[in-house]
Amino acid sequence: NVSKLLNKDGTLYLTTPNINSLRSKLDKENYSEINKPFHLIIFSQKSLEILLKKAGFTNIRFIRYTPFPANNLIDLAKIKLLQSLNLYGGLFVIAKK
Repeated sequence: NVSKLLNKDGTLYLTTPNINSLRSKLDKENYSEINKPFHLIIFSQKSLEILLKKAGFTNIRFIRYTPFPANNLIDLAKIKLLQSLNLYGGLFVIAKK
């Protein structure tokens, strides 16, 4: 339980695949993140938010940016569009205990 490992006012920084991503929707059962042994559960934004609230986290923020560099402005625009529609491949979260 991550919540127990954090100090009283601790902050959780988390990144995980997004089951509602465009890639997940296109690839379906062949979605590569499902087959990785370290991804036991693939979350949606809603399911992850529910889990974090149940674990006692508050001030849960989903960040809409990518830590991955884009090769050009067109790629960056595509990434930003997918992120704004919550269809990007990853969920980036900051939550306070």
